[in-house]
Amino acid sequence: MQNLREETKLVFFRHGETKSNVEGFMQGISNKNTELTIKGIEQSKELGDKLFNKYGSMNYVLSSGKNRITATLDIISKRSNFIIGSIIEIDNLKGIVMGDLTGRPFSEFISFLQSVDADFVRAEDLANRDNMLRYINTQYPNGDSRGGGCLRVVEELILFYEKNKDSLEMETIGVCIHSSTLCIIKGLLGLRPLIDNSEFFEIRISDLYSMRTQLNELIIR
Repeated sequence: MQNLREETKLVFFRHGETKSNVEGFMQGISNKNTELTIKGIEQSKELGDKLFNKYGSMNYVLSSGKNRITATLDIISKRSNFIIGSIIEIDNLKGIVMGDLTGRPFSEFISFLQSVDADFVRAEDLANRDNMLRYINTQYPNGDSRGGGCLRVVEELILFYEKNKDSLEMETIGVCIHSSTLCIIKGLLGLRPLIDNSEFFEIRISDLYSMRTQLNELIIR
C-alpha cells in the first residue's frame, strides 16, 4: 500500500434489467437469455444521464465482458452524453461463480439456500456482521463461496490499480459488474446492500484494501 493515492475513486454500477431477470432465472456467469429488456435499455440510458450529471466523462470503465454488461455500456456511451474513453474487459470481474445453479430457476436457488440454512440471510440484511458472515460463507455447488467470488473481484481491482497507478489519466474509474458482488461490497461499507439498475455508488481506492482484509477475516476456509 505504499504511495497509495487516496484521491483515486471507483464508481460502481450494474447492468440493466435482462430477460433472465424478468423470467426468474439465475444468470451467474452465463450469457444465455441475458439480452436487456426494454426496461433494461431505459435503465441504462438513465444511468448514463446520472453519470454524466455527476462526472461528465471517465477515461476508464472496467467491465466483466459479459453480454449484459457490454450491452449496458454500449447504451450508456451511445445514447447518453456520458463519455467513456476506454472500456477494459477483465475476466475475473465476472463475479461469483454459481456452479450448478447457473441458469437455473430462482425457485431452485431459494430451495438450495433453505437446504443449507433454513433461516438464510437475504442481501438486504448484510449491514449486520453476523449476517454477513453467514451470507459470504454460502458455498454454491461446484462453484464459489459468495465471499470467495467477491474477494477475487476485489483482488483483481487492486491488481489493476497497482499496475496502472502511475499512468491513470483520471482519478475516477468506472466499474460495471454484477449485483451479487455489489451487494457484498456495499454491505462491507455499511451501505444499503441492494443496488438498483440505474444507480451507482463511489468508494475510495483505499476502501478496496480494507475490504480485502475484511473478507479474508470473514471467509471460513
